[in-house]
Amino acid sequence: MEREKLLKWRYLHLVPLAVVAGLFTFVAAAADNSGALHPVAFPGMMLFAIGIQNAMVSLTTSSLIKASQMTGVVNELGVDIAEIFHSEGEKRRLIQREALLRFIVMISFVFGAMLSVGLFPSLHTKIFFIPAGIIIAVMVYDIWRFKEADAYSTT
Repeated sequence: MEREKLLKWRYLHLVPLAVVAGLFTFVAAAADNSGALHPVAFPGMMLFAIGIQNAMVSLTTSSLIKASQMTGVVNELGVDIAEIFHSEGEKRRLIQREALLRFIVMISFVFGAMLSVGLFPSLHTKIFFIPAGIIIAVMVYDIWRFKEADAYSTT
């Protein structure tokens, strides 16, 4: 991500996303052949993918959100809500924006956890197709959005 800023290449952030989607897809597809891999391979791949996701979330939100620390997100949301009641104008608008982002992260985290716990007994590791699909959809949306922005800037 930092290299993207220097190179001014707006698609570089898709590389780590593609790696994460690829790892999730590999884990989901290899469910039946998981015995052929070392027992540490799947947890290692998942921890690596989660690390990439955490780093990207931290970088893209300028360290406003650290996805691996949900207790911190909940705590910061509480502080934001208190500050909303005691601020005005532009400062209040910025705090509301940060609070909304934290709330969306918190709800997404909780919903994803509940969904995966509910679906894992029937899908097993095939459940990893869901986050892989979401990541691929985000990548496609990013590419589409940048192409749309380029189309408007040239006219």
